Amino acid sequence: MVQKLLLSVCIVFLALRAAGQAGDYSLGARSAALGTTSSTLTDQFSLFNNPAGLAQANSPGVFASYENRYRIEDFQVMGAGASIPFGKFTTGVGFYRFGGKLYTEQLVSLKVANKIGFVSLGGGVSYVQYNIPTIGTRGVLVVDLGGIAAINKHWHLGAHIYNLTQSKLVPGTGERVPTVMKLGVSYRPITAFMVNMEVSKDINYKPIARAGMEYFIIPQLALRTGFSTGPFISCFGLGFKPGKFQIDYAFRNDARLGELHQMSVIYAFAPKK
Repeated sequence: MVQKLLLSVCIVFLALRAAGQAGDYSLGARSAALGTTSSTLTDQFSLFNNPAGLAQANSPGVFASYENRYRIEDFQVMGAGASIPFGKFTTGVGFYRFGGKLYTEQLVSLKVANKIGFVSLGGGVSYVQYNIPTIGTRGVLVVDLGGIAAINKHWHLGAHIYNLTQSKLVPGTGERVPTVMKLGVSYRPITAFMVNMEVSKDINYKPIARAGMEYFIIPQLALRTGFSTGPFISCFGLGFKPGKFQIDYAFRNDARLGELHQMSVIYAFAPKK
């Protein structure tokens, strides 16, 4: 029993620290290829990255993503969801899963966003469930909030905080779900070119710096690159827009553990009237 407990603790520690998972539910190959600079992006994956971005996802859409981390079965990530503009608001719902047989994190999210002038605001609630077969399952509700401001057509600012309420994982103890803050800036001198810079901070750990660049060679094809620190991860990717689809691929190389591959797809229906 003691051996199983120790093994479980080691697995959780490795999963959360080596895979960098706890409190980070960023999703989508586009943001991954941009060094995970996601706070200023405005597409359906904003549901997980910064809900304020949903306010500018003008078409109802569905999306899905899968990531193979380090070719380790228990570090796989998958997620899917949908967003629907409704009146002045956009609502999104999604599901996210990280892990395998030995340890899993699962998240179900409901988010709402609205655009007021040059500012978009979004937030919502998520139910996060942690499961270790040899120990049991824990679940908790967390709240997140985000904003994006278009200062002008070239400069955009984004901010997001996950677990605003600092919810506790185990009541009566000091063990809390991670609280993570992100602040980013995006420079877009022309429609086809974008440079993002971002800093994220888990309140219990050192900040992480990120940067990314996107260039559309033609309206249907984008090249992307970026990096993040702590540890250093180099990022590359492609984006393809055939019709109402958006298909993205990202390759990341972790200096410590190896390769990460992510593929995602968005399908947008007719724009809202």
